[in-house]
Amino acid sequence: MMYFANNSGLLEFDGEGWRVYNDSTPWAFRSVLRARGRIYVGTFGRIGYYAKSPVTRRLAWHPISLPDSVADFGDFWGIVELGGRIVFQSQSGLLLTDGDSVRRVVPADSHFLSAFSAASMCATRTAACSASTPTAPPAPSTRSAASAASSSPP
Repeated sequence: MMYFANNSGLLEFDGEGWRVYNDSTPWAFRSVLRARGRIYVGTFGRIGYYAKSPVTRRLAWHPISLPDSVADFGDFWGIVELGGRIVFQSQSGLLLTDGDSVRRVVPADSHFLSAFSAASMCATRTAACSASTPTAPPAPSTRSAASAASSSPP
């Protein structure tokens, strides 16, 4: 199976046909990550995952509750897996989760434009980096999310 996030919701492609899942929100899905037998998604102001129901054999939506402090985080544009954690990225910050609940919030000093994991670290590209050198690709900043992820309680 292949999964895609788009304006209609979560798209599932099995090699022959498409299925659309959108049980969670009227907003466009912005990010998707398949990990741990789940499909994590980010949208405007909401995060969660789809998991296959043992009864219906279809994907069922499971929201992850957000703390009040991230009510204005907006769209979640990226999701990465990092050291057993699932990290959701918006321009306003990172949410480190255990997959079921938010364990830590890492606010952005500047806007986070993207996030990726490499060498057990979560690196982010910020608005400050992309504006610094127009002729060369910006170097990602390595925000302290990696150390936050490893030092968070399980």
